[in-house]
Amino acid sequence: MGRQIYVALSYEDEQNLVDQLRQDGFVVVPERLPSPRVWEHAWDTLPSDEEAQPWDYASAIVPLTLARSRPACFVGLASPTDTRPRGSIPSRLAYSVNSWCVPSIQWDRNRRVGPRTVRTPGGGGRLYVDTQRDYGEDEKWKEAAIREYEKIIKVIKKWTVRRGKWGYWSKQLDLPPTDP
Repeated sequence: MGRQIYVALSYEDEQNLVDQLRQDGFVVVPERLPSPRVWEHAWDTLPSDEEAQPWDYASAIVPLTLARSRPACFVGLASPTDTRPRGSIPSRLAYSVNSWCVPSIQWDRNRRVGPRTVRTPGGGGRLYVDTQRDYGEDEKWKEAAIREYEKIIKVIKKWTVRRGKWGYWSKQLDLPPTDP
């Protein structure tokens, strides 16, 4: 159980958010990693829409101290007989950073079909923080993640406009489709 918000951001707004998070002592990392060393995979610049792979859109916002001191969770290697469809997560990405293993904010980034157009439905655009999970010795970091989530929401609301069921949309994006 936790808090979540749906938001459609332009690439520029996403990058501005990454910059703001760095100033606040947080880093953004892809959710799936090839090694357990979280810090090594922190993004300074998000992959552009043209360069991003499908697995680049799920990411985590992690306190910098945790990124440097805690390993990612091992989630396993794909079976050689795996028949998953093309585009699924490569087996080399055997580690994960999410709110199950470290206090963090899950960020499903937007999938855009153009600079001003979000792919809908299924275009991503969700921030989630777990407020109930017990993190043991890392419990103090849960409170830090929740505070940062609340701060992010305030910033996002300045950059966006409320669009009904679609959530908050960047002022730089085309309007979402109308309901039938």
